[in-house]
Amino acid sequence: MALATGLYMTGSGVGLALGLAVSAAFETWQAAVLTVVWLVLARDRPKGFTIEGRQVIGVPIKEGLGRAFRSKNMYWLGFSYFLMMGVVMSYIGGLKLVLEKTMPGAFLRWPLPCSRPSR
Repeated sequence: MALATGLYMTGSGVGLALGLAVSAAFETWQAAVLTVVWLVLARDRPKGFTIEGRQVIGVPIKEGLGRAFRSKNMYWLGFSYFLMMGVVMSYIGGLKLVLEKTMPGAFLRWPLPCSRPSR
């Protein structure tokens, strides 16, 4: 159950982040879907591929993703995202309310006395 919840929360976070990051690049949702389908079905360029007479040298998609997954920085990024989502889940799930009921007075009440508007 914990693994399923973790995958669900990770998927929702990644989906939202990708959607917000790339939504301005597409005029319609159909263009976005077509682009995703193309990316899934894309093949590597044939050898000797040229643009305007110049040979294009690139890195295959699988090799690039493999290098990204071997990077230590990707794991640090994933760990930091894990911690951030833990905070979000605990706040949304009402952890603060549960802790206030089990340990009354342990947390500051809102609004703080110093934040009241003057009359």
